[in-house]
Amino acid sequence: MTAVRGRLFYGWIVVFASAWIYAISARLTISFGVFVKPLAQHFGWLRSEVTVAFALLMVLTGLMSIPAGLAVDRVGPRRATLMGASCLGLGLFGVSRIETLWEFYFFFSLCGGLGVAFLFVPLTATVPRWFVRFRGLALGILFAAGGIGGMILSPLIQHWITNHGWRASFAIVGVGAIMVILPAALLLRKEPADMGLQPLGEAALGNASGPHAGAPGAEDHGLTVPEAVRSTTFWVYNLSVILMFCGIMMAQIHMVPYATDVGITASAAALALGLASACNAVGRLAMGAASDWIGTKSALCLSMVLAAMALFGLTAVRQPSMLYGVAAVLGFAYGGVMPQGPKILGGLFGMQFLGGIMGVSAVFTVLGPALGPLVAALIYDRLGSYHIAFLTGGVLILVGVALVLSLDLSTRLPASCGAKSRQTVQPGGRGRVG
Repeated sequence: MTAVRGRLFYGWIVVFASAWIYAISARLTISFGVFVKPLAQHFGWLRSEVTVAFALLMVLTGLMSIPAGLAVDRVGPRRATLMGASCLGLGLFGVSRIETLWEFYFFFSLCGGLGVAFLFVPLTATVPRWFVRFRGLALGILFAAGGIGGMILSPLIQHWITNHGWRASFAIVGVGAIMVILPAALLLRKEPADMGLQPLGEAALGNASGPHAGAPGAEDHGLTVPEAVRSTTFWVYNLSVILMFCGIMMAQIHMVPYATDVGITASAAALALGLASACNAVGRLAMGAASDWIGTKSALCLSMVLAAMALFGLTAVRQPSMLYGVAAVLGFAYGGVMPQGPKILGGLFGMQFLGGIMGVSAVFTVLGPALGPLVAALIYDRLGSYHIAFLTGGVLILVGVALVLSLDLSTRLPASCGAKSRQTVQPGGRGRVG
């Protein structure tokens, strides 16, 4: 890694501490799919009733992302993530004691949503502040950790469910979340200035070149949250992300139930989910780094097209080998889209108020993960099949691709909120007013 004055640049410590936290927190909730059937069978609930919990978690995560983003800007990521870890751990452990549906929604959705918001937003808003050069790689490492965590946790949780039951599994992951996240949170720092440093590569601004859509511009100034929200680009981009995640999360959450419905064993289905997470890690790292070379728009669109292909292919799955292939493509594609969002938002609107901007963006972007799995469950409860759901999800993703292609990600408004003037960002360097 890059050293500063003969020492390891502290930004890399922030990256790996954030990655450790993200590996645990993100995958504990995304592994929700392995719990759908056990909960439905134990309580006699419909799959749509179980999936409502995940939809509520996503909505509440979005709603709480605004205060989470503001908290990062005001008190820093350490305090925010400490609160998030406590809420997430309490929520997951609380699920192990539930007896009613509303208790499930309270602990998993409300407590879990609060916890995820105060973990995800601080991490994704903090890492970009430390880098100008290697920003895509740093974000790729952060998001790749989520894939690695899922590769390990999804099969492990399925093993615990099979051998110890779903209650013990929730208790284990709840206590474990607190124990492993809190120490890493203490290593986080808001920005390089807190330690008398500059973002890595800031001194070289203006010297780099390449097709970096969404590359950072003037790092010291940025749009305020209201200024960013007033831009058309903000809304078109977020609509594309809503559609994208609506489709992707249909498959992510319902892959295991669908696989067992077509005769594939639960252990093989959980292994496929773990494989998807492993490829997710590869996609996050590969496409995060690739965005530094081919541009953020190209990396995002390529990943989205692959995701749509995976959903179409999922409808033909009947054997474990087919499931593994589709899971690998889906995982890589899902991973590929993740590093692009913070880079796009930071490049378009600047770093100064990125926490708040990402918080507002998250309110809208979680609608996809909230609605997609729920719509898929409702279609299943109505038709007894996921086929129409997966086909619909693939089409929605392709519509999202069209929206992304319509955006100009190489420009951003200056801090003065120039509706009258725009700043063209040179790839990897400072912009010029045009």
